[in-house]
Amino acid sequence: MNIIRYFLNLIINFFSLQNRFGSRQKVGKIVYRQTNNKYLKTVFENDNIIKLIKLYQESQIEHKRNNRLTAEIGSAREKDLVAYMKYILNDNIDYNINNEHEEDVILDTTKISIKHSSAKTLSSASIKVLWTENKEKQKKFLNDFKFRCDILIIYVRFDESAAGNGEIEILYNTQTTMNKIMESFKDKGVDVFKTRENSNGRGIEFSTIFFKSMVNECDYHLKLKFNDLISTTKYGCIERRINRCNER
Repeated sequence: MNIIRYFLNLIINFFSLQNRFGSRQKVGKIVYRQTNNKYLKTVFENDNIIKLIKLYQESQIEHKRNNRLTAEIGSAREKDLVAYMKYILNDNIDYNINNEHEEDVILDTTKISIKHSSAKTLSSASIKVLWTENKEKQKKFLNDFKFRCDILIIYVRFDESAAGNGEIEILYNTQTTMNKIMESFKDKGVDVFKTRENSNGRGIEFSTIFFKSMVNECDYHLKLKFNDLISTTKYGCIERRINRCNER
């Protein structure tokens, strides 16, 4: 009976959000694991979420060249999310953070590191914990690192055949959860991180098996599906700037 009730709730949530946004702009919600963090629920589980998706869509158009996303998409998406969080939470979000710090925002009193990915599935690929080619820095990191803030990972997936369709998937882990998993791995002699040395992937990432544990023991997991999203941005970054130059 509990399983039946669970799937019925998923279906109800999906169609209730569809109805709220009307016949064209539809968002369906699937909560895999609910959070106790009221601020995260306010950010991701309210009708205004369509505003964040539109910001992501505009960045998707702005940072695409020859049908491929440029390297700047990650920082653009982070700005989209931080702007949206500030819009929703006002003074409960602080984004004036020193670039050298691990966290990107402070939500109430909680430090959060933000990661974005375009991976089609939950994957540690392209999720960098540390960006560096320096072997000494990598060695020091692997020996000394402890999680000092929570991690929020958002997968942004737009349908290549229909830019107004797609999904975003949210995965959130507290530093307490992360450090607990890491200590368990170290006790067993299992790798927590892996290094990438090629030119497109240099840095340190989570190992595949550690990331699977992050997913299994996460503190919040949500997927939002959307379709028929109408964009106000019609041009890519170069075309938009050319049009601005042509203005009298």
